[in-house]
Amino acid sequence: MKDSTYNFLASLGDLLLWGGTLVGEENLPKQGPAVFVVNHLDSLAPIATFCSIPLRLHIWIEAKMVNKQKAVDYLQWDLFEHELHLKPPLSHWFSQVLTKITVPMLSSFDFIPVYNKSFGSFQTTLDLTLEALRKGDYVAIFPEERRPPSVPDPETKMYPFRRSFARVGEPYFKATGKNLQFYPVSVHPSGFVEVGKPVTYNQNVGGTDELDRIKDIMEHDIHTMYLKMSETGATGKRSVFKRRPVWTE
Repeated sequence: MKDSTYNFLASLGDLLLWGGTLVGEENLPKQGPAVFVVNHLDSLAPIATFCSIPLRLHIWIEAKMVNKQKAVDYLQWDLFEHELHLKPPLSHWFSQVLTKITVPMLSSFDFIPVYNKSFGSFQTTLDLTLEALRKGDYVAIFPEERRPPSVPDPETKMYPFRRSFARVGEPYFKATGKNLQFYPVSVHPSGFVEVGKPVTYNQNVGGTDELDRIKDIMEHDIHTMYLKMSETGATGKRSVFKRRPVWTE
């Protein structure tokens, strides 16, 4: 997909589906690569991230959503039953109809499919992510563990974060000799997306301790930004940045 097409679709999505505002322009990276870590907020956050952040993103997406055989059951549970609270058989019928549109549409984007033990290998996801980062591109990740027995935080509705997203820091360092930066992004239902200050992967620490450190900081910062927006009604005195393209063909 050309940059001009990507930018047009992001702007169209912003007009029709999101229409929010990006906060924290000063924290955006001047150049790639970088990883944006975002709260999921059901189906809203991926749309908001795509429409609001003025950089071409490789967004992590559940692998089942781009698989014709798996997409129907996944959307039935994740969207129509979990989020919209529909019951079978209505949830199944709506899912069948929607996947005829979403599977080919999503397959045309630069999404990175996220595999797990029930479908594929997570190593494939890491390899595709590393490939994008080595090109200097940007990746957006939604690390919440939304399946039982995980339960959401009552204030933010966020589920606990998995640390697996930070695993890309080590192979990136081995491939480039550089430490990768992770940016917290908080999506609020009021229509604001806030980008926080980055955290740099520290290869000198490495291992599970570093994975936990990155995960804990991202989770804490995203929670903090979300709660602040809730308290102020997302109208506090911040620098506000409307979407604009920042790339050329």
